[in-house]
Amino acid sequence: MANDQNLLKGEATRFKSGDKAVDAGRKGGIKSGETKRRKRTMREVFDAISEADAPEDIRQKAQEMGLPVPLTLEEAYAIAMAKEIVNGNVQAYRAVAEVRGERKQDIGLTIESEQSKLSELLEQRKKRRK
Repeated sequence: MANDQNLLKGEATRFKSGDKAVDAGRKGGIKSGETKRRKRTMREVFDAISEADAPEDIRQKAQEMGLPVPLTLEEAYAIAMAKEIVNGNVQAYRAVAEVRGERKQDIGLTIESEQSKLSELLEQRKKRRK
């Protein structure tokens, strides 16, 4: 129940003044900078890895599919996502649509229509294989 006792929080929650506030803000700023630098480093490492050549087995599969070789890992990721989409993975479809800059309202799809379109694609794929 609400009463006056709920309003008495004590020293720990009072507004900090002067040096205490400055010190707390400084610590927060330092920690924020550390986090941003760590994230930037991870992004740079991932970018460098993505530009590396794909392993030999993946390049051979890509060549068999008629794709241009040499293949970077980033291009291999795209191929893997395409396979997931063809196999009916709606999450993969959404991720690719987001990367391509498409928004759900732009392409006018609901979850049900996404799944039905993927089902149609699977049916077309099965017919082509026959």
